[in-house]
Amino acid sequence: MSESEEVSKAESTLKPRSRFGFLLRLWCLILVTVLTILVAALLGYRSSRLAGIPPIDEVVDRETEGRFPIEPDENAFTIYGGILKELDSSTSRVISPDLGDACDALESGGWVAAAPLAQVRLDECEAMLIEWKRGTDRTRGVRVQPADMEPFDFPHIYSCREIARLALLKSARCLHDGQPKESWLWLRALLRFSRHLGNPGMEIDRLVGTSTHAMASVQLIVWAAHPDVTANHLAVALNELREIYGMTSANSLIWKTEYLHEMKILSNPEWVEAISDYSGPVLDGYLFLNAEPDLCRVLLRHVYANQLTQIDLPRYERTMTANQQLFLTTRKETPPLMDASPLEETLNRSQLAQYSLPNLRFFLDATDRERARQTAMELGLCVELFRRKHGKYPETLQELVPQFLAEVPRDLFGVGPAERMLMTRRDIEEPAEEGDKNVTPQTRPWLIIYSRGRNAIDNGGHVESIEDVGIRIPLPQPEARPSSHGRPSSKP
Repeated sequence: MSESEEVSKAESTLKPRSRFGFLLRLWCLILVTVLTILVAALLGYRSSRLAGIPPIDEVVDRETEGRFPIEPDENAFTIYGGILKELDSSTSRVISPDLGDACDALESGGWVAAAPLAQVRLDECEAMLIEWKRGTDRTRGVRVQPADMEPFDFPHIYSCREIARLALLKSARCLHDGQPKESWLWLRALLRFSRHLGNPGMEIDRLVGTSTHAMASVQLIVWAAHPDVTANHLAVALNELREIYGMTSANSLIWKTEYLHEMKILSNPEWVEAISDYSGPVLDGYLFLNAEPDLCRVLLRHVYANQLTQIDLPRYERTMTANQQLFLTTRKETPPLMDASPLEETLNRSQLAQYSLPNLRFFLDATDRERARQTAMELGLCVELFRRKHGKYPETLQELVPQFLAEVPRDLFGVGPAERMLMTRRDIEEPAEEGDKNVTPQTRPWLIIYSRGRNAIDNGGHVESIEDVGIRIPLPQPEARPSSHGRPSSKP
């Protein structure tokens, strides 16, 4: 047999070489092992992001709790919508004067002081204002169904403020013209408008409502102190004031809307990219590695489940953590809640959750201040009723009991049930006009009804700052007498 034949015979007896045989080589085994360890480590890290977080169901059902049956002809926003949109248009905002200074002048100078700044604008908007007022007579206003709310769907903040100022100025003009009943009806419309905002709605809707309520409170007290306002006017206004505040949405309703909105936002890739440090494929990899946005969703479910347990309670019944963003659990909640301390620690794992967390402390401070202001407004009307009957203001709130009150209301910001709403008399310096350095600042006496404010300390009724919360009633100025320099001076 020749050599070539022997080689061919030998080759025929050999097994064919496998195409995957290179995998058995040492360098390949090392590479595969390293890659396997790396993938396992990455997947382990991703799993660790969700470790220690109990599973939790949806906190709010989008269809059953996110919709409120209401017919268009019953919805105040059927009327408000076009008006607010028109006021918020760029053209309107450019040509409209700022009515803030006019409204600031109402408390001390009434319509006479405000008219030069507001008369023209008020006349221009007369028809619009009447149509808006017609909407306030409706029982409820739904700006948008919570289940249908799109990401970044916010109210027309500018136009809400504009219409509120116009209503205040209209009330002041009616009062100046000797129409106290009509003046109250415009205040009533403004107060009802403040209740329509955020009922239902997002946190920003509700905060615009609290701001509107605060604006109305100032003019309400000016109205109540006016000599043309009778005891009968005051009694009607007091009853309606209480009824209107009964329209206020529960805090939990706002929080459920916020939850639905946040969950919808988390499905918006543009928003996720906007708050991240990455984009494109790198962002996709970052989100996958950090179990986002699933991690954010489950954390927000726990956060909202926690906050909804006590958000409707009075301030003195709530128990909050040190940073005042969660409530301390009682461990009696059904279903059981994740304890606040580990939940706070776990929130640090998610950048998306940090951006998405609702500001519970700020929201509760705003709604608590509104509630305290409402109580002060009611007491303000009661002391005006007292003055109509006795010819003077009471020295203490206790003098209103039992004829005008069953008892002096508890101070919402007080540390105990014994701490009640307060009243004091204080002279307040009137600010001089800007740029006028030659005018000596004047002081004016006020009767102040107030709550202690969020620091729970009586700061003497400084309601013009944020220390205390309440209202102030202008008292008659002391009569002036000639001074030794020939200029009037006040009696001591």
